[in-house]
Amino acid sequence: MTLGGACDHSDPTPDLPPPPSSAADYSNGGGKASAREGGRNLVRFAHCLLLPPSSKRSDDPCGLIDADLLVDVDAGLIAAIDVANREGLSPDGGDEEKKEEVDEWGSICADDTVVETVDCRGGILSPGFIDVQINGAFGVDFSDPTLTPGQVRHVARKLTTQGVTSFCPTLISCSRDTYRKLIPTIGALGSLCEGGEYANSRTGEEEIGAEVLGLHLEGPFFAPAKRGAHPLSHIVDPSDGFPSVLDAYGLSDCPVDDGVRIVTLAPEREGALRASAGLAERGVVVAMGHTEATLGEAEAGVTAGGATLVTHLFNAMRPFHHREPGLVGILSSNGGLGCDNGNGGDSGGSSAAGEVAIPKKFRRPYWSVIADGIHVHPCAIRMARYTHPAGAVLVTDAMSAMGLGDGMHTLGSTVVETKGGRATVAGTDTLAGSVASMDHCVRCYRKFSSCGIAEALRCATLHPARVLGIDEKRGQLARGCHADLILLDRENLSIMGTWVKGRNVYESNFRHEKKRKRNRLETSMMV
Repeated sequence: MTLGGACDHSDPTPDLPPPPSSAADYSNGGGKASAREGGRNLVRFAHCLLLPPSSKRSDDPCGLIDADLLVDVDAGLIAAIDVANREGLSPDGGDEEKKEEVDEWGSICADDTVVETVDCRGGILSPGFIDVQINGAFGVDFSDPTLTPGQVRHVARKLTTQGVTSFCPTLISCSRDTYRKLIPTIGALGSLCEGGEYANSRTGEEEIGAEVLGLHLEGPFFAPAKRGAHPLSHIVDPSDGFPSVLDAYGLSDCPVDDGVRIVTLAPEREGALRASAGLAERGVVVAMGHTEATLGEAEAGVTAGGATLVTHLFNAMRPFHHREPGLVGILSSNGGLGCDNGNGGDSGGSSAAGEVAIPKKFRRPYWSVIADGIHVHPCAIRMARYTHPAGAVLVTDAMSAMGLGDGMHTLGSTVVETKGGRATVAGTDTLAGSVASMDHCVRCYRKFSSCGIAEALRCATLHPARVLGIDEKRGQLARGCHADLILLDRENLSIMGTWVKGRNVYESNFRHEKKRKRNRLETSMMV
């Protein structure tokens, strides 16, 4: 999306062939082959447990299904999910209801050829992770004014080792000049590098990495007392509404496609509701964070400002209180409709602003959380999940030290010290992002919240895709979706392999493990 006007970065989905009139040939013995004339080249992912599409249900306690996945490698799209051997389903047998269910999973036809079979050895096949808040990694700081496209590409390639197949590079509060340089630099990667394809500046050869989905601008419209690691000198109010946003980002006279997807701001600040509404009207996701907002001000941020996301819940916001829940209370709010706040009126009407009339509609926003075991106590994560499980979005909030060792690093103009997995503003106890990987956050969220494997995975796949409005193309294993895939060990959810648009970009030694290990994986109990 763009601040200056609408911009659709989605890929058109090629027309898929009609269901076959007879049983399809699903196997070729795992060897290489060539597609028959008019058919598609398919890769079969076999012997795996799949995270099913959001419209499908699983009887498995972990929420997974036993099926194979077929990918059109030329289009980079998921062609079909083969459930033919599950619970007696067969494409050419059984009653009509079962045949229709098979067709809904997609199909292949007689002209298609399975050119390769990937033996997943009982692992879990999931959509690739989507990180909508990452400040940098592997020694690269996205808020560094000297940042180059090559450095972003470096991070994009390395993220695939952690299961991330798409992400939103995040800028903290910066100067106008820094925004003016970095927004076009990073934003261009989102529109020019669909599918994670990058041209190596030295060799000219194509390189594949995680795809840049657009920028997340975290700031500078914050409550000064809740700015965290953001420099106070850059914190401002959007006093004039949306024009103030363009001015702060240096875009007032810059009519280029800027590639901004998310803006985080404090809804109680002067002009914030009008700024939020202007952003939302242009298709930018509005998130609320670094704020002292009351519950009423937060509700106004949703109903009047169009906010659909809470940025890193619990961190850099007013703590929950039983008489004033603050932004945290938005997870269980009904928008203040018909609820007396004790002052003779609706809590939803007590916003900063009264700048925009609050319509009588309300939808609880998604909430992101840094589930690294440092930023939020496990008990708080459990409470949030019990309150609004469908809204959970895992983010790393990683900074440049992620992937490196302890030491001194930077986050924009702020010096950050990392020690023992904890990143703080040097000389203070103020947290300054994280050094956690997304696969680590998924494992922690599952442990802290006591949820199933499927639910934990959706918090890093389907839910962030829904935040960005791209869930018809990403975030789930469904016919016609991008073949951004990860294979995880079913015992510890470690990353065994990563595919972007159907192309293998990272692989551990899972294909070369001993048969003894394979048998252990296939017979182990999942808890």
